[in-house]
Amino acid sequence: MEDFITHMQLNMQSKQYTRIKPTVINLGKRFEIPSFSFGISSQVLEILSLQWPVRGDASYIAGLSEPIIAVELVQPKPGIFQPHIQYLLCLATTVEIVLLGVKMHPLPEPLFAVPTDGAYIVTITGTTNGRIFMGAKRWLHLRILLSGITNSKTSRKCRKINHSKSTLSYLVPSFINAAFSEEDPIVQMVQDETRHILYTRSEKGTIQVYDLGTDGQAMTRVAAINTNTIVQSAANIARTVNRSSFLPLVGIAPIESSESTNLHLVAITASGVRLYFSTLPWRAFNEATPSSRPATLQLVQVRLPPGYAANASPQRPQQVHSALYSHGTTFLATTTASENDVVWTLSNSLFPAAQQLSETQNTLGLDGKTWALAEVTPSLKRQVDPSTFAPPAPEPPLIVTQHAVAPRKFIFLTTQCCHVVTQHMMHDALGGHSPTAVRAFFQVLREDQACATALILACSTSIQDSQLADWAARAFSLLGGDVKVSPSHMAHPISSPASPFVVNSPGHLNSTPSNFHHQQPHFTFSSDSGGLGTFNPNAISTHMKPYSPLSNNVGTSSGGAELADYQFSGRHNGLYLYFGRILRPLWLVPLARDVGKPHQPLLDSVVNSEELLTVLGQLNALKEFFHANIHQNGPQSYQSSEKGRLQDAQMQERKSLLAMKQLLDHTVEVLALWKVLCDHQLHLLGQSLSAEMQMSLKTTLFRDLILSGSDTCIGLINALIHRYSDDAASTDAISEKLRQVCPSLYRNEDALCTKVNEQLLKARTTTMSRMDKERLLQQTLETCKQIPARINLAHVCQQLSACQYFGGAVELCCVVAEKLDPQHRAQQCYSGQQEDPAAVEALLARKNYYQQTCLVLQKHVHGRCLPSSVAQRAQITRNHGTNDSTGIRGGSKPIRSAAVGRRNPFSCLAIG
Repeated sequence: MEDFITHMQLNMQSKQYTRIKPTVINLGKRFEIPSFSFGISSQVLEILSLQWPVRGDASYIAGLSEPIIAVELVQPKPGIFQPHIQYLLCLATTVEIVLLGVKMHPLPEPLFAVPTDGAYIVTITGTTNGRIFMGAKRWLHLRILLSGITNSKTSRKCRKINHSKSTLSYLVPSFINAAFSEEDPIVQMVQDETRHILYTRSEKGTIQVYDLGTDGQAMTRVAAINTNTIVQSAANIARTVNRSSFLPLVGIAPIESSESTNLHLVAITASGVRLYFSTLPWRAFNEATPSSRPATLQLVQVRLPPGYAANASPQRPQQVHSALYSHGTTFLATTTASENDVVWTLSNSLFPAAQQLSETQNTLGLDGKTWALAEVTPSLKRQVDPSTFAPPAPEPPLIVTQHAVAPRKFIFLTTQCCHVVTQHMMHDALGGHSPTAVRAFFQVLREDQACATALILACSTSIQDSQLADWAARAFSLLGGDVKVSPSHMAHPISSPASPFVVNSPGHLNSTPSNFHHQQPHFTFSSDSGGLGTFNPNAISTHMKPYSPLSNNVGTSSGGAELADYQFSGRHNGLYLYFGRILRPLWLVPLARDVGKPHQPLLDSVVNSEELLTVLGQLNALKEFFHANIHQNGPQSYQSSEKGRLQDAQMQERKSLLAMKQLLDHTVEVLALWKVLCDHQLHLLGQSLSAEMQMSLKTTLFRDLILSGSDTCIGLINALIHRYSDDAASTDAISEKLRQVCPSLYRNEDALCTKVNEQLLKARTTTMSRMDKERLLQQTLETCKQIPARINLAHVCQQLSACQYFGGAVELCCVVAEKLDPQHRAQQCYSGQQEDPAAVEALLARKNYYQQTCLVLQKHVHGRCLPSSVAQRAQITRNHGTNDSTGIRGGSKPIRSAAVGRRNPFSCLAIG
C-alpha cells in the first residue's frame, strides 16, 4: 500500500478537485463542467460529490473494494454513450480500471470495468474527443502507455491498447522482456489540445512525443529524448551553469499554439531551470504553422531562475518538487527546512515589449507540504476569437487583453489546507495610495503603455471605483508626458514592437534593475484559506538593460540643419492603444455567416448581442472619459509654448485627438446599430435582403463597416424599417431607438421620412373615414414640409395622388420649390438677370418641381374626364356640374396658382 501511495500522481480538476484521504490530492485537466468536486478515500474507496466554491453537503455516490491509485475526469467519445452521459470519471485501482458516467450527479453503476492485468495506473489524461491515455507500471517496472474505449459496429466495448510495445514484442516471452527492459515507468502525461500532441515524462527524465494526428484520432510515436541528451544540450546553451542544475526533471507542460509557434514544450528541473523544446527542426521554423506536425524533439532555449545573474539577490529556488507552467506564468514549489513549502512565482506579463526577456518574481509561503498546483479555468471566456476568421497567430500578451479577461486563479493544495490565489491584472498596481508607486509604475511600463493601463481604471463606471477612477485619471493627465520636439538627428524614431506609436521617453525613465526592488506589486494573490500573499516585481530573473531616452532615435544630421520632428505624448498614444485593444477582437471578424441547414442557410451575426454589449460598454466608458478630460484644445495639462515648432507639434496632436474622437463616436454608433439588428433577429431580416447584400455581409469585416460602410449601414436601416412596414407595425419605437443609438447614421430627417412612408402606406391600405383620411394626409403633408430636401418628391406626389389628395401634392411641390431656392436665383436666371452655375441649377430644379405639379394635375384631370362607363360619366356630370378647361369645378387656390405658374413659373411662390 505504501508503494501505491508513493506513486500516486498529484492532479487537479478545473473547479473540481479530488481529495484522497489522508494524504493525496488528485488534480487534473481543465474542462467546462459544473461546479462540483470528487472526494475519494484511499482505503475502502468512497466517492462523494461536493460543491465548490459554494459550501454544501457531501453525498456519497459509489464504493469500490480496492484503493484508487489514479483518477481523472474526461469527456466521453461522441456516439458511444447515452446522451445523458456528459462526462466520465476514470478510476484506476490495483485490479481494474473503472469508468463512471457523470451527469449533474455521477451515476452509481460503472459503465465499464477493465482489468489491469497486473499493472497499476500511475497517471491518466483525457482528450476533448473522448480518448483516454494512462501511464501504467507493472510489477516488473515496465513502461506502459494505454488508451481505451472503442466503438465497433456490433457492440460497444472498452479495451486497453499498449502503445509502448511493438507487435513483435508479443512474440517474446514476458520474462525475457523483463530481463532486457529498463526500469523507467511513466510518471506524467500532458497534451497540447491545440496541436494534438501527447507528451510523456518517465521517472528517469525521458521525454517522449506522440503525434495524435490533425484530428486527434491517430497515435504515432515521433521522438524520445533521454536525460543525458537533455543535459548535454542544455550545457551547450548555458555553458557557465553547472550541469547539476539541469536534472532531475520535476515536471513538463505544453506550450499551446496560441502562445508560441515554434516552442512546444517546457520542462522544469529541480533547481528551477526551464528548458524549452520544439518538435520542429530548425529549418522549419520560418514555415511553422499551428497545424505543423511534430517531427523531432530538440532543446531550443534554457531559462534560468532568479539568483543566477551577477547583480541578483543570492536567494534562488532550490529543491523544487512540484511545478506548474501556464501561459507565461511559472510556479515552483520548493522544499524548505521547516514543514512549510515556499512557492516561487515567475511572470513575464509586465514586460511584453522588452528587448530582453524579463520577468517579475515573488515568493509565497504555504501551510504544509505542497501536494499539487493547478490553474482554475476562468469563468469568463474571451469575447470573440479573431483567430477563427483571421490567420492563426499567437495571442497577444496580458497587457493587451487585461481589460477583457477575468483574473486567473490558481490552487495550491497542501497537507494542511487549500490555497486559492488570484493573479490580479497590471492595472491593479495603480490601486494603491502611494504616489511613488504610481510614478514607478509609469517608469517601468513607459508612458504610452502605462497610460493605456490607467485608462482601464479611469473608464470604470462602477460606483465603488469612482475614487479610484479619479486617481487614475489624474495619473493619466499628470504622468502621461507631453509632445516632444527633436532635431533632425533624432527625427527618425523606431517604435517599440508593442505599440504602433512612437514615444521619446524622458530622462527620468532611465532605470537599472535595482529600481524594481521598490515597486508597488502588480500582482496580488489572495488566499481563500485566510492567508494573504503578495506577488511583487521586487526582482527580475533576467534583468533589463538600462533604458536610454535616446535609444529609440537613430539617424544623423547632414549640413547641421535643425529640422524639426515631434513625437506624440504618452496620453495620445495611450488613448489610441486602449481604443485599439477594445476593438481588436472584432476588427478582422466578418459581419455575418451562414447557419442552419446547407440547403436552407440562414444569415446570422458572427458576434452575438451579449458580446457587442460588452464592447459597447467599454467604448462608451472611453467616450465619456474622452469628452470629460480631452478637450478640443488638448489635455488640460497642456501649456502653450512660444516656440513655433512645439506649437505646431501640439496642434498636430490636437488634430489627431479630434480625429480619434470622431472615429470613436462613429464606431459606437455603427456597433450599436449592429446590435439593434442582432436584437431584431438578423437571420429573419436577412431573408428580405438581396443576394448581393447577403454576400456583402458575409465578406465585409467590422473594420470595413466602421471605416467605409456608411452605404451598408443605410441599406440595413432601410431593410429594418421595411420589415416594420411590411408587418403593418408602427415605426415610432424603432425610429426613436435608431435616433438614440446612431444619430449620425439615422438623423431626424430620416425619422421624419420613415414617418411619412408609414402614414402614406396607412392611408392607402387602411379602411378609415374620409375625414380621418384627410387628417392623416394633412399630417403627412406638414411632415414633408419640414424635410423638403430629404423627400423623394416624385414618389410622395405619386402616393398622395393615389390617395386622391391632389391639392396637397401640388402644395408640396410649391413649398419644396420655395424652400430649396429661398434667394429666388431661378427667377433671376429666368429673367436673364443672373446666369451663374448655381442659378442655372436652381432653375432646372424649379422646372423639375413644376413638372411634378403638372403630372399631378394631369392625373387628376385624366381621372375626372375618363370614367370607366357612361353611367359613371353621368354620375360625375350630375355631381360636379360642367368642368372648366382644367377639368376642376371652380378650381382650388393651390391648383389655380399652379395653372398660372405654367405661364410664369415664379408666380406661384406664395401659397394661401
